[in-house]
This record gives sequence, C-alpha cells and structure tokens, in this order.
Amino acid sequence: MSNELFKISFAKYHSEKHKDCISLEDPQLGMFELRDFDPKHPHFVREKSFTDEKTFVENFGNPLYSVSREYTMVVIEEKGDNISLKIFWGGKSRRVGKVWFTRSKNVEFLTVNRKTGDFYIGYLHNYQKKKKFAQSIRRNNFLGRPVSSMFSKLKNILNLYVTNSSEIIFEISSKFFDNFCTDLPTLDSDQKLMKFYMDKRKFKYPNNFWVYSEFMWGKNYRKAIKKNEYRIVDTFMQMWGVRGKKLKKYLHETDKINIQTYLFAKDLFGEDWLNQDGDIIKKILTSQNNFNLPENFKESLSVEELRRIFSTFKQTLYGDNLNAWTLQDHISTYSKLKDYGETDLKWYSDGLDIKKFQEEHYRWSEKLDHYRKGSYSRTYPQYFHDRMEKPIGEFHPVILTSSEQYNQESFIQQNCVKGYIGRAGSMIISLRKGDIESSSRATVEYRIIKLTNFETIKPERVQTLGKYNQCLDPTWNDVLFKLDEVVLSCYQDENFEPVKISKTCANGTVLESGSHFDENGNLVWTNKKHKVESYYDEW
Repeated sequence: MSNELFKISFAKYHSEKHKDCISLEDPQLGMFELRDFDPKHPHFVREKSFTDEKTFVENFGNPLYSVSREYTMVVIEEKGDNISLKIFWGGKSRRVGKVWFTRSKNVEFLTVNRKTGDFYIGYLHNYQKKKKFAQSIRRNNFLGRPVSSMFSKLKNILNLYVTNSSEIIFEISSKFFDNFCTDLPTLDSDQKLMKFYMDKRKFKYPNNFWVYSEFMWGKNYRKAIKKNEYRIVDTFMQMWGVRGKKLKKYLHETDKINIQTYLFAKDLFGEDWLNQDGDIIKKILTSQNNFNLPENFKESLSVEELRRIFSTFKQTLYGDNLNAWTLQDHISTYSKLKDYGETDLKWYSDGLDIKKFQEEHYRWSEKLDHYRKGSYSRTYPQYFHDRMEKPIGEFHPVILTSSEQYNQESFIQQNCVKGYIGRAGSMIISLRKGDIESSSRATVEYRIIKLTNFETIKPERVQTLGKYNQCLDPTWNDVLFKLDEVVLSCYQDENFEPVKISKTCANGTVLESGSHFDENGNLVWTNKKHKVESYYDEW
C-alpha cells in the first residue's frame, strides 16, 4: 500500500451558453444566409460565458452549452523504500451541440529508492488512449538536468491557475526532498538528487561533482566507473583519453568542462605543453570556444610555427582582440592553401601583435581568392531583403549576395569575409551606421543550422566584428539584438527557402546549386564542389 504524504490540486472551468433559437438578422451571424442552414450542423450563437464550477456541473450534458475543465494535481507518496513525486494534468471538454467529450490525461513522475539511491524519471502522455499514447522512463540519468526540467514544466502549468507558482514549486520541492535528504540546503534539486545517488552507491567524487552530470550515462560509462572503483574524475579522464596532474587538479575545481576544446588543444599541441601552465588548462575548460582541426593540418607545421599557433591560441583565451572564430578561420585558410599546393607557406604571426596577425590573414585570404577565381552570386527569398534590410534606427542592414559586395566589405573592414561567399551555412549581413554607404559598420555572420529534432531552423550569430576584426563597443548591442529577432523571424517563416548560389567562371561557364539541411542539421550545397569542413560546406 502506498502512503500519500502530500497532495495539491487546481482546476479551471469554462462554460459557454448558446441561444436556443436565432434570427437571420442577428448581428453575430454576419453574412449568414438561409441557404447556409444545415439540420445536421446547426449554427449556434453564443450568449454568455462562465468560469465557475457550478455552471460546468449543472450543464455537463446540456447540448446548448459548451463546457471544459482543465486540472493539475501534484501528489507525493511513499511505498516501501520508494518516494514518488507525480504530476497529473489534463482535462475534458465538449462542444456545443455534441454529446461526446474529448479527454486528455497525462502524468510525469520522479521516483527515488531511499535505500539504493536509484531514481526513475519519466512520463506517460495521453494515457486515456489504449494505443496512441507516449511514454518514457530513464534510470539514473542526469543528462539535461531532469529534475529542474520537470519543475519548470510544472511551473508553466501552474501559471495558468495561480500567481504564486514559484512559492508552490518551492513547497513541493521541499516536501519531496525532505523525505530522503535534508542536509543539502545550498544545492539545487538536480545536485541534491545526484549527491544522494552517489553517496548511496559509494562514489568517490569531487566538490564540483555536478559538472560531470552530462557525462555520466551509457554502457561504456557504467563499465568504466566500475573498473575505476567509482572514482568520478579518474573515470572521466580515462574515457576521454586525457592525462596530467595539473589537468586532474583543475578537474576537481572547474565549474565547467569544455572537453572538446581541450581535445583540440591536446591533439594539436600535446599534453606536455598544456600541463606546463596549469592556468591555461583552467581557461580551456571554462571557455566558450569551439575549434575543429583540419585533417593533416599538424603534419605540415614546423615546431616554431606550432609555438606561434600556441601563442595565438592562448590569446583567444586571455585577450580581447582575437576570438576563436577568427583563429579557426586562420587555421582553415592555412590548410586550404596547403591543399592548393602552397608548400612554402609559413605561419609567422603569434597573436601578440594583432595588426601583424590581421595583415597575415588578409594576405592569405587574397591568395585563397586567387585560387577561387570566378564571380559568385547568392540568392535569398525576396522577403529576406524586404524584412532584414529595413533600417533599425540609424543602422542599415545589408545582406551580402555577390562577389563584389563581399570583396568591398572585406576591403573596407580589412577582414577575410570575401572568402565566406561559398559557405552554405554562413549568411553575412553588413550593418552600417548612419547611412547605407557608411564605412562605420559591423560585419555580422550568422551560422544557419536546423536543430536536431529537424523541426526548427536556428540562425546563430557567431561573429560580430568591426574593422580589422576588432570587437564592437556596447553601443551596438541594442541594434544587434533587434537584428537577431528579424533574422530569426525570416528563417522560421512558412515561406522559407534555402539559399541558392551561382558561379560564373572565367570561361563563361555558369555553375548553380541549391542547398538543403543534411542529417546533422547543417546547411549544405546540393551540387558540391568541395568536401564539408566543420559545419561549413564550401562550394
């Protein structure tokens, strides 16, 4: 038998009374005419609305009323060693003139075994249906902060009923967790559950244990944690193939783990270099940067070149003048020039002299452009131009579409944007201050992806730079946020069509291609000229 420890419920009612007869001159009918009458589908005119329970109950079966009830109920119960939090919600409704009801029943649950520490979280949606229902259950999985997500959904539901939903959520959370862990006031709900689970399972974990929640899942992890005698950090290092005393030290302290950037640095520079400076490890682990290492990139580098790249890489972590996207583009440009046969190409800049870096980047972009001769033209839906190029106050956005525009932007801004015209997943907007020909401008790059559920297109602003790739001052923030909203609305419009491209070669040949989203959500050209590198598809 289960023992109910807590219960709270809410309900909303809505009833609408309709007239039992109508006049053809009733103003609510509009252009309604006699020929529109159909005895099987009579026309009802609403007379009055109600939101009380009494009217709902009294007219539950009255065909002249439409009625609906929505409910939410939260229950905490225990059964043996298990303590469960269950959230029920749904409703029933009937349209005027009908005798049948539509129903919806849903439940989300979190069950914790107080003896073993095991927990189960899941849901059952539309369980009033025998076949077409949805269900999910996960065991001991912290991926995606499941408890916080569950309470967030509950808060959104309760907002429909009450104004103090946050207070109610706090009460529910307290009553639930007080049944198995009462001495963790500084931790949030997911952290409490994670610590309780690890304590029961005799895990050996650091004080910052919650940063490992995104990695603690899968068969390989379960095997590795057991082999490492349930030591969290040792298991993490083994699974990702990393080592070093300083790395291990910072893995016990960091509040974030950017393992992808650390692996990039490890593969390019080696762990001996990284472990010479413990602070750089900390910077890497907590950085927002992401890099991709081109195939065979390191093979063509001398030790001196590698040291300069290492110095440049550190500037993206410590400095304000050089960002990760610019370094990534410098790496990609170097790699492409090597592929074109530039065997004597050398990396001379070290990131300490930003002007020297910019000059080198510009020279390489010019060389790369030499190998890509031809006139390009990108075609976007007309409504893109109509919406995005509307002035925002004193700022004038311009979508770059032709080689001439890209080259001119690159010349005025002294950047390498002209090399971006062949990238399917990159849209460039030149944001100009004052007037449309102004040289006071920002070059804005949006990366276009489709989210993994393949339902929503997301334009992500990845670079926003001034002349010489300098960072912009805060006065640009407001217009950039407004531009983000416009760009998002265009890509999520029902009339959206992917970008098209054409290239007129020196011999007069015209090559054309459309674009589409691949299985990873990247925008790629339909008729490819080059292989995919990172999320960009070069054409």
